[in-house]
Amino acid sequence: MDIYQQAIDDEKTILRMNVSPTSISSVIEKIKTWCANDSGWYVCVSNVHMCMETYDSDSFRAVVNGSDLTIPDGLPLVWAQKLLGYKDAKQVRGADLTVSLCEMAAKENI
Repeated sequence: MDIYQQAIDDEKTILRMNVSPTSISSVIEKIKTWCANDSGWYVCVSNVHMCMETYDSDSFRAVVNGSDLTIPDGLPLVWAQKLLGYKDAKQVRGADLTVSLCEMAAKENI
C-alpha cells in the first residue's frame, strides 16, 4: 500500500472539514473497487469555499464529512495538509478526476 492509499483512509480535519490527503491514482483505484459493490458512495471534491461553508454550517458539514471520500481540489487545502504533516500531499482537481474516471470506466467496461 502506497502512502496515498494509506492516507485515503486517514482523513485530516481542516477547519472542521475532513479531507483525505491522496493522489488521483489512489482515488481512481478506490472508486474502481466501489464500482464492484452494489452500494451507493459519494465523493466530495473540496475547495476553500466548501471548507469555509463546512466551518460555518452544521448541516453542510454533516453532508461533506459524511462522504465516503473528500479530496483536495483546492491548492490551499493541499498546503494545509502539508502543514499537518503530509509532505507529499497532492491536489486532485475535479476536472482531472472526471476525465480519469471516464477513461477508467471505458477501459474497465464500467
